[in-house]
Order: sequence, then structure tokens, then C-alpha cells
Amino acid sequence: MEHIQLRYFLTVAEHENITHAADELNITQPSLSKTISRLEENLGMALFERKGKRILLNPYGKIFEKRVRRMFSDMEQAQRELKDMAKLEQNRIIIGSTVARIMPKLLTDFLGTHPDILFNLIQITNHEMIRKNLLDGDIDLSVSIMPIDEPGVECRRQASDEILIAVSKNHRLAGRKSASLLEIADEPLVYHSYETGLRRITDAILKQMKINPKISFECTTPEIICELAGQGFGNAIIPASWLGMVGMTSLSVMHISDFKCERGIWLSWVEGRYMPPSAEDFIVHAGRHFAKGYSLDRSHI
Repeated sequence: MEHIQLRYFLTVAEHENITHAADELNITQPSLSKTISRLEENLGMALFERKGKRILLNPYGKIFEKRVRRMFSDMEQAQRELKDMAKLEQNRIIIGSTVARIMPKLLTDFLGTHPDILFNLIQITNHEMIRKNLLDGDIDLSVSIMPIDEPGVECRRQASDEILIAVSKNHRLAGRKSASLLEIADEPLVYHSYETGLRRITDAILKQMKINPKISFECTTPEIICELAGQGFGNAIIPASWLGMVGMTSLSVMHISDFKCERGIWLSWVEGRYMPPSAEDFIVHAGRHFAKGYSLDRSHI
């Protein structure tokens, strides 16, 4: 059963006349008659009864007409929904991010010039999960602190985020501008959970210093890490982008004097995969945003 057969059937049913229906369809009368006959053969029953020049639906034809009209109506509705969805998708961006602290400023600046964009921001702490989501197409873009090193993935470093030492204000090092990691090597550490990208970065730093951390608590939530460190349950190694958030007032923060410690801010997407125009605009915006300088509140240092 073909779409054209059904369309011809409805036209004949409307006109109740083969000649008038053929004129509207701009085909010959014999061709239309053959199409209707072939449809009836496929169904195994007649749909029309002839009364003089009129061709009327029989009881089978009336039932069939209702179903066919409903099918055409559903198809038209589906087409409208798809068009609406396509229009919506053009103005929607799905971003996965492991760097919550930098996103508000980045997003508000973009939304200021793109007020019609609908953002879906997904916070992800696990680096492997954000990599998988990007490769699987669950997100359009990823903002992460580690590069996504995969074939076909465009990964651009946007900025750097300094890694700092944080201790309670009652700690012996409190008030210093800088300190060596070796000075806190034997003390408890409130640390990042194993699955986070920040844990991998800090592990690498400590390994380079040949420090075996004495972990007292593991967590993925920045506010909890800072609060516990501020209460003296252990020191913390945190990125500068955390400065100014809840829990920081009870901390004394200092630079790492051993060597320059930092993490990157990476923007990634899959090359060649369709992205809505809004996502492409965001890539350009992010580049300009970070090119102006990645400013952080370092008033606590």
C-alpha cells in the first residue's frame, strides 16, 4: 500500500466522482481508476459502490476513510512537531561541565548577547563520564579540567587555574603567602574523590613531590572540603576558582612554592558531528571570554 494510493483514495472520496478527482490530481481518469482498483485488490475488498456518475464509499470504505484521514492527520502533526523541535534544537545547547565555579560568568556573558538560547547545563564530577557523554552525543560541548584525548575530538585549552594550599586559620602556616607541599606532607588531607579530574591532577603533583598523602576525608563537593579544612579536620589542595565560595572565610590560602601548580580549563566537542548554531556561537564566545583574561578573586591569598 503506497502513500499515493491513499491520497488518491481520499480525493475520490471527497469528490464522489472519478473525473473531478482526476482533474484535481492532474492525472488521467483511467490512471486514477487503476490506482483505486489496485488499492482495493491489495485490501481484498471493494471500497466504493457506483451509482450513475457518482462513486460513493461503501461501509468498508467509510471505515477505511476514517483511519486514513487519521493517519494523514498524525503525519502532518508529526511533521509540525519535528519542525518545532528542529527550531528549538537550533536554540538549545547541552553542556557538560566538571568546573562549576567558572560557569556562571561564562554563561551570563553569553546569554546577555543570546537571550533566546536555552541552556541545559549538566554538572559532572567524573572525568570518564563526561568523556563518555561527549562521545555518545549526550552533550554538545564539555568544559573540563582535563583534556578529552580521543580521536575526532577537538579539545582546546581555554585558561589555567592555579592550585593552592588551604589550611585553617589556626594552622601554624596560616597567614603565609606561600608554602611548600613538603611542609604539610605529614598532616591529614581533606581530599578530592578518586573519580574526579582534580584528584588525578593533585595525585600527579604529590607523586612528583614524592609525597604519600595522609587522607582523612574524601569528597566531590568543594564546599564540604573547604568547610572541613577550615574546621581543622585536615589541610586541602584546592584550585583558585574556589576562592570566594561558601566555606572559604575560615581558610588561609597560599601559593605552592615548590613549583607552579595549575590545572587547565578545556573546551571540547566532536569534530564533524552536527551541532546547533547556538553551540558554534558559544565556542567562539568562550574563546573570546577567556582571551580577555581568566580573572579570579584572589583576595583570600
